[in-house]
Amino acid sequence: MTICKPKAGAVIYAQGDPADGLYYINDGQVRIKVVSPQGKVAIMATLDADSFFGETCLLGENTRVATVACLTDCVLTRLTKSDAIRALQSDPRFAEFLLIRTMRRLRRLRARLVSHLFETGEQRLARILLILANHGTNRDDVIIPRLDQEELAQMVGTTRARISYFMNKFRDLGYIDYNGNIAVRRSLSSVLVPDLSNAEDAIESA
Repeated sequence: MTICKPKAGAVIYAQGDPADGLYYINDGQVRIKVVSPQGKVAIMATLDADSFFGETCLLGENTRVATVACLTDCVLTRLTKSDAIRALQSDPRFAEFLLIRTMRRLRRLRARLVSHLFETGEQRLARILLILANHGTNRDDVIIPRLDQEELAQMVGTTRARISYFMNKFRDLGYIDYNGNIAVRRSLSSVLVPDLSNAEDAIESA
């Protein structure tokens, strides 16, 4: 294993680079994005500490299909593909450690798919803001770093103009406040589809 400490803004690997290892986030936050052949950018995920990325190299991926960059200063642990395979074969504890975190990420991706299928752009934006704020706390509002509206548009899958409209609407309704950073209030959850979990279960059993 190799420990590296990239600074905010550093690119860990770019789309098209060789897929020769995987990374564990000890501390910090990274963002994964994909660029289509037509130049359209989509932000696939934002990962925090105690997450893996690049693990698809273990499934035979030879080149990276996405770009990963640091949103903050990070501490990362890197394992080469061959070392990771050897660890999976010889150490059940490592296999369980990787499997649990991979399944957590798969669950988040599934929830995002369901959101895109059943929710409007306004509702998808609300869900993303609540996820970024990690609203499992008892606090009424949580401060998150201000995101560029173009980045939010890439995460939601809509235009920057629509993001601006929704953000102003949320602020007027008292669901958020932003001036440099964004304060996300629990009341924003009222925008979401109330029975979306049932829809997710239906897709899972289909």
